[in-house]
Amino acid sequence: MGKLYVSARVINNPYRRLGFTAVEVLIALVIVTLVVTIAVVIYLMANTAWQEASAQLALQRNAALSMEKMTRGIEVISTTGARCGIREAEAISAPLDGSSGTRIDFTGLDSTERSFYLNEAQLMYDPDTSASGDEYSLTGNVINLQFTRNGSIVDVTLQLQRQVRERTMDVNLSTTIKGRNL
Repeated sequence: MGKLYVSARVINNPYRRLGFTAVEVLIALVIVTLVVTIAVVIYLMANTAWQEASAQLALQRNAALSMEKMTRGIEVISTTGARCGIREAEAISAPLDGSSGTRIDFTGLDSTERSFYLNEAQLMYDPDTSASGDEYSLTGNVINLQFTRNGSIVDVTLQLQRQVRERTMDVNLSTTIKGRNL
């Protein structure tokens, strides 16, 4: 067999290539830049989707809670233990029978006049219309609130809207309330 000889001159050649060429560095830089760009784009898309979903969920939750509070009431009447919502009303003074409006005034089982109404973009609750300053907001972002009354039946429509980035989030809820004491 033949022997393989390696010349010391080839191994210790001072001109031997030890690094990367400029082309190899540029190709690696382009690949790293593409990977980082794709990762950032995916993160931004996921973040936008999360913000939109959170906003939609918050609108739905606020609309459902507000509708529940209007229907069943917010506080409990201490003398009877009953709730004081539209469903438990003894009388409804506004809107008139056969009409509709953005305000409902009703008398609860404790003979206290209460109301729900739209004030700018706020759904407001007044637990005692004879007293001033006790009103408070149930939710914001309201673009439509409608009470329609036909006898002891009240149809309630609530629409909330919120802008998230360039997208508009909408929630529309409606319910029919049959007064128990009308």
